[in-house]
Parts: sequence; C-alpha cells; structure tokens
Amino acid sequence: MATYIVFRNMEVINCTLSSSYLTADLSQNAYIGFAHNLARYLQENLIPESGKKNKPILTLGQEQVFSIIKQLEFNKGHAGLAGHLNDNNHKALNIPMNPSEIKGSLQHTIVIVLTSLKHDEEQVQEQAKKFVLFNRFAGGDIQVMADDNIKVYQNDKNLQEALKTEKGWLIQDASAEFVKEAENKEAKNYDYSKAFNNFLTTFIEVDKNDKNDKNKKHYKRLHKGWYFASLAGYQLLEAPKQRIGVRLKDCPHAFAEPIISLHKLDYYRQQPFKELFWQATMIDNTYLITQQHSPQE
Repeated sequence: MATYIVFRNMEVINCTLSSSYLTADLSQNAYIGFAHNLARYLQENLIPESGKKNKPILTLGQEQVFSIIKQLEFNKGHAGLAGHLNDNNHKALNIPMNPSEIKGSLQHTIVIVLTSLKHDEEQVQEQAKKFVLFNRFAGGDIQVMADDNIKVYQNDKNLQEALKTEKGWLIQDASAEFVKEAENKEAKNYDYSKAFNNFLTTFIEVDKNDKNDKNKKHYKRLHKGWYFASLAGYQLLEAPKQRIGVRLKDCPHAFAEPIISLHKLDYYRQQPFKELFWQATMIDNTYLITQQHSPQE
C-alpha cells in the first residue's frame, strides 16, 4: 500500500539552482534527496500504532516524488572568484575549481509516495509538519507552511481530488525524444550529440522572403515544449574505497562524473500519477534518476 505525502505551495528561498558543473537548473535529485530525508526522519520518529509492538516497516531507497512548480526566480548574479597567478610560475593562471553558486526562490507543490509505509495518517501528517520546521530543500530555507498545506493520503482517488485545482509546471523526462530523433533512419550523419543540441535550440531563424517586410528576420519554434539539459545521475570512474580526509570516514568514496540528459517542462493537467513519479536507481556502477511507470505496491 502506498502513502502519499503532499506539501502544497511550499516556498523556498536561496535554494541551489545548479544541478551540476555543466547545467543551471532545478535537478530532480533535489526532490529525491528531500523525499529520502523525509523517509529517514519518519523511520526514526514514527511510533508503533496502538496494539502493535514494532515500528512500521519503511524500506529506504524506494521513495518516489514529483512536483508542480508554481514560480521559480533566479537571484541576481554576482561575480565569481577571480583567478590568481601561480606562486611558482607567475605566467600560469589558476582558475578556481568551484564555480559560483546559482541561487533562487521557488514555490511548488511536492508529492511524495512512500510505497512500503502503512501507518496512521494523522501521525504521519504530524511528523511531516515537524520535518519541514528544521529541514531544507536544495540547500534553501523552507518558509513556514500552514498546517492545511501538509496532507497525507492513502488512496489514489483522494489524492487526485486534492490536486484537481493545482496549476503549474511539471518536469518530465525527454531522453527518449532525442534518442528517437538520433536513431531516425532518414537522417544522414546524425548522432546523439547533434540530436541533443537540436532540442536545446528553442527558436530558429527563418526568411519569409517578403519584399515588403524591411526586417526579414523571423523566428519559429523548433520543437513543441520547453527543453533543457539537466543532471540525470552519476557514473563511477572507479570502484569505491576508503579515503583520507572525507566527511564520512566509514563510508567508501569514489570519483564520478555527471550524466546529463534532456528534460522538459510540461503544464500540469489531470493525468495518471504513474506517468509523473521520479525515483533514483543504481544500475551497475551508474546512479540514475528515472521517471517511473507506476508506484510500487
């Protein structure tokens, strides 16, 4: 049985809007991390229901989540750290490894499903309210939420009814679209990189050949929808091992590189929830953020 936890109209300020060194966007990894943190909190703080001795079973790592974005605003940018000359060789310029952080403000509705939790709705709801009082989202501060904006549902129909008035934007996986275009048999000398970049081009210039038009530059949409590059996971470059100077000493670490994929914005409408949820999976040495077909029962 699935338990749905809804944080309606959550406002966050100064959250991180850079999913990796390569892209500036709101990553789905931030939502998965938020859901996983909530699951850990509930596992530690939920008490057994009356008449039961043991705490409810909550399997970590199976959290699924999607969001309806109402408003997103980037903060005013600022200058990054300047490069400096190498002390040993004054002709060499050292560029800082850490890029400037990209911050912003956000208003959204988050829907989390914990697929292995079956517990009293009121207790889960009270713990969820406590959770947002001292936790953060994507490094940003969660503003005080009204109690009525945090609800728990254990029925798909009730959840559908609760979200019927929601308006905003969904982030959808669009990787299959550029793969399909790259593998189009009619295309000549086409590859995945070209197809990916093609979807990142929103408008193209066209010439209408209108002699009466002094400005001959016209533009048209190349694709229906708003596409952008975003973090889709990480690929290990080596086997994990113990390292010196790390934050978690008992946890093995490994160097990894980000995996960038194609996502798109799609306006929220009443549709099966099975098409919306995102989840983190580990396949071989690759951590992937994927959009699930349906919540696991």
